[in-house]
Amino acid sequence: MNQEIIEFIENTVGNKIENQEMDLLDQGILDSLEAISLIVSLEKKFTIKFSFADYSKPGFFSLTNIVETINKGKKQ
Repeated sequence: MNQEIIEFIENTVGNKIENQEMDLLDQGILDSLEAISLIVSLEKKFTIKFSFADYSKPGFFSLTNIVETINKGKKQ
């Protein structure tokens, strides 16, 4: 599942992401509107709902944190 999420994100943003720990906003890969669009796409694809608390945390938009949040949400 982790690789599927990463590939989906990379396809959505149109970039191969080298550093999975770096925030995509901080790297300039996403702007704020693209970040919200990514959230909506992930929610639809993986049938999950992110809370405001999830995506407002500093560093949330790293691949590692997104994958962790999706996996945690799928277990609930």
